[in-house]
Amino acid sequence: MTQLISIFGFLAVLTSLVLGAYVYFEDFNGANIYLFIFLFILSIIFCFYILTVRRVIGLSTLLRRLFIFLSSFLSVLIFAVLLKFLINSLLLLTGFWTEFIVIMSAILIFSFVKNFYSWVAKTFIFSYYYNSQNVIVELNKSLKNTLDINEIYTKLSDLLCKTFRAKSFAVFSCDENNNDFFIVFNKGFDINFKNKKAIGSILRKNCFANSEAMVIEDLINCSNKDDKLIKFLIKLRAGSLVPIKIKHKLAGFFVLGLKDIGNIYDKKDLQTLEIIGVQVSMAIENALMHQETRNFNNKLEEEVARATKELREANEKLMKLDEAKSEFISIASHQLRTPLTVIKGYVSMMMEGNFGKLPRSIIGSIKKVYDSNERLILLVENLLNISRIESGNLQFNLKETDIEELAISVIDELQDTARKKNNELVYKPSAKKIPCAIVDSEKIRHVILNYLDNAIKYSEKGEIIIRLRQENDKIIFSVSDFGIGFSNEEITNLFKKFYRGSLTPLIHTEGTGLGLYVAKQMIESHKGRVWAESKGKDKGATFYFSLPLPK
Repeated sequence: MTQLISIFGFLAVLTSLVLGAYVYFEDFNGANIYLFIFLFILSIIFCFYILTVRRVIGLSTLLRRLFIFLSSFLSVLIFAVLLKFLINSLLLLTGFWTEFIVIMSAILIFSFVKNFYSWVAKTFIFSYYYNSQNVIVELNKSLKNTLDINEIYTKLSDLLCKTFRAKSFAVFSCDENNNDFFIVFNKGFDINFKNKKAIGSILRKNCFANSEAMVIEDLINCSNKDDKLIKFLIKLRAGSLVPIKIKHKLAGFFVLGLKDIGNIYDKKDLQTLEIIGVQVSMAIENALMHQETRNFNNKLEEEVARATKELREANEKLMKLDEAKSEFISIASHQLRTPLTVIKGYVSMMMEGNFGKLPRSIIGSIKKVYDSNERLILLVENLLNISRIESGNLQFNLKETDIEELAISVIDELQDTARKKNNELVYKPSAKKIPCAIVDSEKIRHVILNYLDNAIKYSEKGEIIIRLRQENDKIIFSVSDFGIGFSNEEITNLFKKFYRGSLTPLIHTEGTGLGLYVAKQMIESHKGRVWAESKGKDKGATFYFSLPLPK
């Protein structure tokens, strides 16, 4: 609305000026002279007002448009006069057709002539003229893939100084703690900001209450103006200020210095700068988010590295403790095995009557001592095996072994123990001969012994079926009983260290939960596999292991 009023007022003054001149030339007297002078001065004042104060249109823009229009008009006029002269002279045409041809020709060439003078004005006379849309598009392309804030400031400075012919450029950032501003980028301004110290309270947020670009003249007319701010900007030789908003909050502003051609920033300049301010705000916000993400990632990497270091150190301590534990178990087991063997020997001799016949009341107690000693020997042997396995010191004496013969010898050894519990060990041989395997016979014997011993312990009565068969390039050994069985949930834990089924402690309280774990480690050391199956509790179970055959 202000622009329209200013334009119409300007036209009114020019009209008055023309009328005053007409009166002057038609009726030359003193009063008309004063009227003419008054109208002339009034027109100059009004032109100055709309060009400088209101900046409806910049002086350079007005001169450029006048140059293009007058040059185009005069050129077309000269062309029309010459064309009319040629038509009258050569074609001998006059009247309507001559005027028609001249007018149509002038209309046709006017746009070409105008474009030509626009190019001349832009290239030679008014080289500082710019196209707002092109500037905005160029800036958008320049900032599109830029995530570094300093690079954003540099590109913005180069483009704006080139476009507006500004002598200097600077960016101020807002300190959220005390609402002051401090300079973060400078090119051309005479400011010492090596330490980026805050300038102070002279730059306040309320200067950008409407979030519009402004020039110093706007600050002078501002209701909440600050004289210190104005003096600072005048000393700085600033031309325009543009706010930078991030998340709807004022984050800072950038300052353009005075133009090197002496022109002020007009409405077109400020409108262009406001659009640029929005673009720059978005680019800075993206850069800050990227910086936060990068800082977070760096912090996360540091935390992960620190946690990894702590875990590594803790793991090293645990490994040392584990080695110490294994060493302790190994030493303790060796120290225990010798006296236990001696106890076994003497108790056995006592039971056989080598030291004289024992009373019936003592024989039962001696038998309990012998059985307990046997369990201790088995426990020590398992602990030794576990220590050797976990430390990697378990030695293997691999040789060609008849697994069937080995299994039958273990069955014969445990048959009496099974019968005492009303069980019967039944071996069901394969239809064809089982080939030999390359194994450590003592360790495989230990596994078979463990399988059979468990089947006897946890079966009240009935047959315990032992099978051995060849399946492709493997030998599969199985022991099936009709004992307590186990649920599907327990299968995954059966071969873990110190694990005992939910029902096993009710039947056999002295178990350690190490036998199946040791068996699993020994079979896997032979590149075999162990597993178990059961239809449920009190429905029996079958335990398997497989061994590879030599190729």
